[in-house]
Amino acid sequence: MSSLSIGQFFPGNSPIHQLDARIKIISYLILLAAAATASGPLQYAWIVSIILIVVSLSKLPQKILLGSFRGIWCFFAVLFFMNAFFFDGSGVIWSWWIFHLTIAGIWQGVNVVLRIFLIFLLSNVLTGTTAPIEAANALGSLLKPLKFFHLPVEEAAMMISIAFRFIPTLSKEAQAIQKAQMARGAGFESRQLKEKAASVLPLVLPLFLSAFRHADALSSAMEARCYQNASRRTHWKQKSLAPSDCLVLAGCAAICTAQFFLPKL
Repeated sequence: MSSLSIGQFFPGNSPIHQLDARIKIISYLILLAAAATASGPLQYAWIVSIILIVVSLSKLPQKILLGSFRGIWCFFAVLFFMNAFFFDGSGVIWSWWIFHLTIAGIWQGVNVVLRIFLIFLLSNVLTGTTAPIEAANALGSLLKPLKFFHLPVEEAAMMISIAFRFIPTLSKEAQAIQKAQMARGAGFESRQLKEKAASVLPLVLPLFLSAFRHADALSSAMEARCYQNASRRTHWKQKSLAPSDCLVLAGCAAICTAQFFLPKL
């Protein structure tokens, strides 16, 4: 729990921080599509180099970028071995019972793990360089066309923003609850799967109760401030797109387009 950093905003003055939040969200989706559709070494080398450039320009600390991966490395290991041993393909290296280790399976495992890793890394860059209120305003602006279908766009954007805002808060409370349970004799350090699953129960229930308390306090605070309809709200700062924002968006579109012309070796 201590390594959970998804949704944590890190103030800064990097080139990525200065971009318009709407451009960052659209560029994130474009790079996400490029990472999800990469299927060859050249395509992966292309998109990985682009993402590394974006990471270096964001100037985010390592804790924000890679902190969340420490707690889910088992998830990546399971994904890799599931594909390596159960993917039907040629080039059998080792076989026993229902397990068949193949070259195609190993490549498929690397393919899946690398895609998810790049998606997580891009998500950390987006949330680390975009303030929650900016993300909510950008989502509301990008989803405005859906208002023609009578969908509550502003309310949805506000709920997403609040959800991201409370991820670091709940993470800190989970750490505090875990330490309190350990002080009372709870064992979280066991490596046995059954004991690990049993130790999670004393952590989940207090965390859910804390989340409900936060939700109740937030709803009371919003009612006290006469918050009723998000569609009638105005914004103090009306941010317009700069030429650099348009150049970044065009560059991301060109990067995604160029990837499809690279050979799939």
